[in-house]
Amino acid sequence: MSGRRRAAWREAGWVLAGCWAVCGLGGVLLSFIAYAGGRVLARARRHGQRGPPRLLVVHGKAAFGAMLCAVPAMIVGDLTGVPLQMAAWLVLLPAVWWFVRRRELRGRGRHAAPALQDR
Repeated sequence: MSGRRRAAWREAGWVLAGCWAVCGLGGVLLSFIAYAGGRVLARARRHGQRGPPRLLVVHGKAAFGAMLCAVPAMIVGDLTGVPLQMAAWLVLLPAVWWFVRRRELRGRGRHAAPALQDR
C-alpha cells in the first residue's frame, strides 16, 4: 500500500467507527422506544385513568433539561472548542438531574404519592 492509501484508510477507519457508534446508539434508542411504547399501549386504560407513570415524567423532564443544557454548551464550544463544549455540557447535566429529582420526586403534602427510591 502506498502512503497516500494508508492515510486515506486511517481516516476512513475513524469515519467507519463513528458510523458504527451512531448506528448502535440508534438501535438502542429504537429498542427503548419500542419497549416504552409497548408498555404504554399495554396499560393504556390505566394510564388514561391515573395519568402517566411518575418515572416516565421525571425522565422526560430530565431529557428536556439535558437538551436545554446543550445551548450554553454550544456557546462555550463556539468560543473555545469541542473539548470544553463537552465539559460544559457534562458539568451542567448533574445540576439538571438534581433539580428535576428534587422538584418531581418529593411528596407534596400529606396525601402525596410516596417518593421513588434510588436504585
